[in-house]
Amino acid sequence: MQTIFQYPNVSNYQELMQYNNTITNNMFGPVLLLIIFMVCFIATKGNRYSTGTAFTFASFTTMISSTMLAIIGIVSSEIILFLIIIVAISLFFLQKDNQ
Repeated sequence: MQTIFQYPNVSNYQELMQYNNTITNNMFGPVLLLIIFMVCFIATKGNRYSTGTAFTFASFTTMISSTMLAIIGIVSSEIILFLIIIVAISLFFLQKDNQ
């Protein structure tokens, strides 16, 4: 029986995440970050915070998560740069709304 992908030789979480990233054509990291963002945004918005606060919190949490994923090679530095810009913009609008 022929397999499309090699059988995994995984002994820790880092290798498991790298294997998942390999078989999903490098989409595992970005999709994981999107899920983290959505969960944080919905959880924060559900606790009666404003949309700006929820967006800022979710963006910041996703940026921290992307930094950790970049250290082990799951996401690229362009994603981190994009999230830093998103956090800066959301902080700007959050400060503008609070004035």
